[in-house]
Amino acid sequence: NGNGASIQNNGSGTVTVDISGASGATGGSGILVRDTNAGGDISVTTGAVTSTDQNGIDAFGSSFTGNVTVVANGDIYGGNAGIVAGLISTSTGNVDVTANGAVGGKFGVDAENYGTGNTTVTTIGPVTATTGYGIVGLTAGGNVVVNAGDVSSTGAAAILAEQISAGAAGTVGVTAGNVSGTTGIIAQTNGTGGISVNALGNVTATNGNGIQAINFNPAANAGTIDVSQAAGTKITATNGSGIYTD
Repeated sequence: NGNGASIQNNGSGTVTVDISGASGATGGSGILVRDTNAGGDISVTTGAVTSTDQNGIDAFGSSFTGNVTVVANGDIYGGNAGIVAGLISTSTGNVDVTANGAVGGKFGVDAENYGTGNTTVTTIGPVTATTGYGIVGLTAGGNVVVNAGDVSSTGAAAILAEQISAGAAGTVGVTAGNVSGTTGIIAQTNGTGGISVNALGNVTATNGNGIQAINFNPAANAGTIDVSQAAGTKITATNGSGIYTD
């Protein structure tokens, strides 16, 4: 039992993980990567990865300046989350996740940048979550971009994209295919940047709003909110609004 691959960088160099074949773990994460404040970039490229009880891919950096990049070319499954990628609050780097196959777990893709850099999530295959979010894209100052295919969660919102730093200028943008969750898409900011949501497929909310776009900044004209829906698609919301903006 344990992690399939576990990498700890205590120096100032970069970490590059490239595993093209299938990998996995029982009793640990499929691939686990950590570093320190002195570390450089973290880059993880994989084929299929499976963990029975923890995260499929877990790459979380403590570097002050490094970026975290994950490219999954196979199907990813985690007993907890499929893919976790992030940076701590003192970081200035970016978090970038690309999933070319299917992703599944309690949570699907969790990309959280608590620093001031950007967060980008791109999913090509379906993302399926049970108790948690399908996709989370978070930053504390930079831009958040989520470009997704089909995303579903039975126990939470399908997509959560947010900029959490008060007064920061980062924008929040979501483009997605068919989406289903307790709430379909949540896009929100605490700053002055704009919010855009583009629904290319059907959006279903089982217990909330279909699309929820909110700017929590109290300043007048803090940022624009733009929500669009592709022709021929529909938004279905139970116990909520089809589109809610504030």
